[in-house]
Amino acid sequence: MRFRSKRNGIYRSGVEKAVGEDLAQQGLPALYEAVKLNYTQAKRYTPDFTINDSHIEVKGWWPSSDRAKLLAVIHSNPTIRILVALENPHMTLNKKSKTTYAQWCMKHGISWSPIPIPPELLSQWLSGKRTYPAPAQTATVQMAQPSTQTALFTALSAEADTTVMDRNGSAL
Repeated sequence: MRFRSKRNGIYRSGVEKAVGEDLAQQGLPALYEAVKLNYTQAKRYTPDFTINDSHIEVKGWWPSSDRAKLLAVIHSNPTIRILVALENPHMTLNKKSKTTYAQWCMKHGISWSPIPIPPELLSQWLSGKRTYPAPAQTATVQMAQPSTQTALFTALSAEADTTVMDRNGSAL
């Protein structure tokens, strides 16, 4: 059982608060945990942020149970638009794994972004021009293994490729 420390304001974590403040600075009307979605286990999932009909889930540490829950939600709601904002996209799933959070998202066709969410990427994702970072950009970033979030932010916010891709990685 995990215990949460006292909340500071409405957010459950400092990372969620940072994303909420960033969205507000961009003038986007994001509602925090405003929607509850049913999924196959007869439970409900509450995305961290909702902008119109799109949802943003913020993740720092991301245990396998939470990843499985997200897949169940997507399976039960195939038209849902979810962007996973990752505090550390290059963190591996566990100590023995070589797969990173970003690679896991790509494998499952889930849109993802580093934190802070690059405004250009967010704008493209909200408008449907991009479902997740283009594979070519992701491969470049993973090979380079940037030492700072700045390098990752720059690589992902490049507007070189705005190909819309479906969950299977096929161009639309």
